[in-house]
Amino acid sequence: MKKLLSAAATAVALFASAPSSAALIDLDTLVGWDIQDKFATAPFFFANTYTTSVGKTVKVTDLYVWGDEYNYYINDLYTGTILAPNPPASFQADPDLAYNSGKFANALISLAPGAVLKFEAITVPAGYPDGTIAVSVAPVPEPGALALLGLGLAGLAGSRRRKQ
Repeated sequence: MKKLLSAAATAVALFASAPSSAALIDLDTLVGWDIQDKFATAPFFFANTYTTSVGKTVKVTDLYVWGDEYNYYINDLYTGTILAPNPPASFQADPDLAYNSGKFANALISLAPGAVLKFEAITVPAGYPDGTIAVSVAPVPEPGALALLGLGLAGLAGSRRRKQ
C-alpha cells in the first residue's frame, strides 16, 4: 500500500510540474500579429497554438534576430519546415517589415476549417538562446478583386474555346 501511495504522490508531483497545455488562439478573432518569444534551446514548441472555424491563410515570420527556423504541424502532423533565407544577418522588430524584407524565415500556411496549427523552433541564431515567431491572418481579397479574377478566368476559358 505504501508503494502505491508513493507512486501516486510521484505521479501527482510530475503532473503538477508539467508545462501547462498550449494556449489556443482563435485566428477568426486575431487582430494584427501574435508574437511569441521562447527562451530555450531549440528544438522546442512554442506555447501558443492556433485554430480557425473557417478556412484561413496564415502569415508566419521570424522576428528580431535573423536565422530562426521552424517546423509546423497541422493537427499534430508534421506539415512543413520554414527555413531562413541566406542574407546577411539582420535585426527587425516589426513583423510586417520582417515578413516583407526577404531576410527572415516566412511562409503562408493554408488551414482548413477546424485545423490546429503549432510551431517548433528547430534552429536559432548562434549565441541567441531564444526563438521568436509572429503569426497573423493574411488579408482576404476584396470581393471585387475576386469577381475580376473570375471574369478574367472566364474570358481566358472562352478565348481558348474559340481558338479550338
